[in-house]
Amino acid sequence: MIAIKPFNILLQSGTDIGAFFIKLFTNSKYSHAAMALTDGLMIHSTFRTGVAIVSFETWRQFYGGEWNIYEYINPIDARAARIMNNFVYKIAGSPYDWRGVLSFVFPWIKQNSERYFCSELIAAAFKKAKLPLIDKPNWRISPADLSRCKYLRMVNKSVKPLVDQFTIYTSIESNDFTII
Repeated sequence: MIAIKPFNILLQSGTDIGAFFIKLFTNSKYSHAAMALTDGLMIHSTFRTGVAIVSFETWRQFYGGEWNIYEYINPIDARAARIMNNFVYKIAGSPYDWRGVLSFVFPWIKQNSERYFCSELIAAAFKKAKLPLIDKPNWRISPADLSRCKYLRMVNKSVKPLVDQFTIYTSIESNDFTII
């Protein structure tokens, strides 16, 4: 049984052409990031959906493949959790940050502060709660940067969403959970 707790970060090594280029230009095995929320939902951003909050079941059906789960090394208190949840619900529906993604190849391109790509939105949520991750602008943070962050540690290797059974924790303050 694999546990996913609120604010765990899930990193994927995708296999499509977009994933290939993200991995190439960020020198990483990872191409996508998602984050678990306190209500058992997931937030991520793709060029198709922009910033989207989806059920774990929807997320796992859409993103088969293999993932690694990372957790923040320090406890996340209720205040920080509330700030992060409020922030991601506020930006849900925001468009994808194409300019930010392109800036990894063309550094003179500036991103739009009202748009987010996957790892950018996760970095922004942590920064909003004053939880350190990486000391650079959110729009310069790739899934690779998250995997190398000194404030995150890998808790599971090679998680297969379509195969593995999960315990989804829905609270940081108790052991509330759902088995999926």
